Amino acid sequence: MKINYIKLLIIFFIFINMNNSNAQILPNNPAYSELKALQKQARKVEMELAKSGECTTCLSDLTAIKNQLNSLQEQYPKLNFTSLSNKIDRLTKDAKGEEIILGNTELVNDKTNEIEKDNNNATEKTGDIRKDYLNKVAWSNKMLDVNTMTEADLQTTFKYGEPIFGTIFTNDKIRTLQNSFSALLFELYVDGEIMPIFKKPYIYITTAMQENNYLQFALIPTQEWLDKNYAPYIKEDNRTAFNIAKHFTNVLKGKGDIHEVKLRMAFRAKPYELIDANFKIDASNTSDYYDKLANNLLALHTESVELPQAKMTDVTLSKKMVDIMNAKGSNQTFSKAIIVSSGWEIEKDKYTHAIIQRTLQAALVSKYSDGRCSFQYFLFGQDYAGGGKYSPTLKYVGAGKEKFINCSKL
Repeated sequence: MKINYIKLLIIFFIFINMNNSNAQILPNNPAYSELKALQKQARKVEMELAKSGECTTCLSDLTAIKNQLNSLQEQYPKLNFTSLSNKIDRLTKDAKGEEIILGNTELVNDKTNEIEKDNNNATEKTGDIRKDYLNKVAWSNKMLDVNTMTEADLQTTFKYGEPIFGTIFTNDKIRTLQNSFSALLFELYVDGEIMPIFKKPYIYITTAMQENNYLQFALIPTQEWLDKNYAPYIKEDNRTAFNIAKHFTNVLKGKGDIHEVKLRMAFRAKPYELIDANFKIDASNTSDYYDKLANNLLALHTESVELPQAKMTDVTLSKKMVDIMNAKGSNQTFSKAIIVSSGWEIEKDKYTHAIIQRTLQAALVSKYSDGRCSFQYFLFGQDYAGGGKYSPTLKYVGAGKEKFINCSKL
């Protein structure tokens, strides 16, 4: 009997390929077309993020793509989808505004010696302060000079209406601790309750700040600090200071007594060291500074915001959308729906591919009881009824990002 060694070799390589989790996914593989579709969707999101305009659905799109990829991995456990999974994770960070600062290398190099000299001077002059507040927050009511600050400049209790600044000393440069990320996320608690917010608050760290062995930030800034430092926050649409000022106004104004406030955060580099920093606010003091600050910041952020353009017009559907959201009951009144989808999006079951529903995205305009105006993206849908038809009943599916806007633009 003759042995066909060529055929045996082919069979051997096929067997190895089937058992290799890192094998290339070939066009004849059932997973190939699904993977290509997910790659195409991820590329579309990547292009949206690369545009100068804002991507309002990128986070939800990426979540959906990741869920489908996970399902695909469960169906084909021996195949490797790591490359696309890592790409989705990276795009998700970009969509959340957690952008890596590459910086101007020449500018950083030019100033490195100067900054390091300042750091050394700060160590000599502040001495015990640097040791006492290593990886801890030193609170003050103004931005302090790290070269001259002393314990007498610090405070742990603020009167309602006072500015609030923080300084943290570190052994390593902030760039190292942050893995070069510009966003240092944190949580804020008042009397044990976390500040509710759609997007997690964060401290914006500039390229120059990353070269320091200390970090200074403003929770409640002064006008002088805003004039010098707030431009990047406008560009990033980082409304952290607005949200804090508004939250303090809502939960503390006129309440009296002493209130406990806690800031919790951790730099990105492993091992993560949790920083819990506490201070108190004496709310027996009467002041309108937090109110005025919130209004001022809102005006700065909404100055360039415009309503999105409608891509589809349907008066009946738009009215139903408004009625659905107003029926939910809140401190805002919805008045208008702008359909931003160019047509219905068909949603199918991931496994059977049977049609489930069709959806439309719309931006709903509203006005709050305190006079603020905004628009927020919502997803609405109609269930599939079979035979190519859909239920006439419109339903709420999900919510997206909200943007405040000057009321005169509505």
